[in-house]
Amino acid sequence: MSAANPTPSVSALLTPDSVSVGLPGGTHEAVIDRVIDLLVSHPGVESIDRLRSAIHDRERQMPTAVGVGLALPHARTDAVSDTIAAFATTQEDVLFETPDDVPVRMIFLLAGPRSDTSRHVRILSRISRLMQQPELRSRLIALEDPTAIIPTFEEAELALLAD
Repeated sequence: MSAANPTPSVSALLTPDSVSVGLPGGTHEAVIDRVIDLLVSHPGVESIDRLRSAIHDRERQMPTAVGVGLALPHARTDAVSDTIAAFATTQEDVLFETPDDVPVRMIFLLAGPRSDTSRHVRILSRISRLMQQPELRSRLIALEDPTAIIPTFEEAELALLAD
């Protein structure tokens, strides 16, 4: 990790407007669109339409459901001026193409500038490491208050980095 471009904490990428609990289900495309919609007013979004296209284009290249009930749609795109993220849980299982055949209940969306490859990969890696924790996944799914999402990620990330 370079001092010039440190990896931000996962919790710092999220804002109260970019988290949601209990999103309606439906197709994986519709659910991803609802998560993208959480970023409509984010100051780092240059174009929500280009962001939507970049996320869906990436999803068509290789589905981003990683297993354990998590999808991690992401893209590097000029539609954003900085790295941004959104997180949501769903009311019901959403069918994605998953390696473990477990339906998705959590979507963590990440978008970063096209030029920021190494930072993007570091953040994806950190999200993956966090989400491998069964206790964190259970806590996130159980939350009914979206204001508890960011502190839950912050607590889990501090514990992860302390190890």
